[in-house]
Amino acid sequence: MEHPERWNDGVILEVKQELGETKGRVIAIETSMRETCKDVKEILKSTAFIPDMQRMIVQHDKRIGELEQKSVLHDMAATKLEEHLREDESPDRYVDRNIAAWVKSGLWAAAAGGIAWIVAKVTGE
Repeated sequence: MEHPERWNDGVILEVKQELGETKGRVIAIETSMRETCKDVKEILKSTAFIPDMQRMIVQHDKRIGELEQKSVLHDMAATKLEEHLREDESPDRYVDRNIAAWVKSGLWAAAAGGIAWIVAKVTGE
C-alpha cells in the first residue's frame, strides 16, 4: 500500500531542495577539481625544472672547484713572485754591481800591466 502523505507537496518540495543542495555541492566539487587540476599541472611544470636546476648546480660546483684550483695556483705564483721581489736586488744595484765588476777587472788589468812594466824596466827587457 502506498502512503498518501509520502508524496504530498511538502515532501516533494523537500526532496527538490535536497536535490538542489546536492547539485550545488557536486558543481562546487567539479569546479574545485578543475582548479586543483590546474594547480597540479603548474606544480608539475615547476618540478620539471628541478633536474635542470640540479644539473646547473653540479656544473656551477665544478666551475667553482676549477676556479678555486686556479686561485690556489695563482696564490702560489704570487707568493713566489713576492719572495723573488723581496730577495732580488733593485735594478740600480744590479747596474752598479756590473759597473763595479768592470772597474775591478780594469784595475786588475792595469795592475798587471803596471807590474809587467815595472818588471820590464827592472830586468831591462
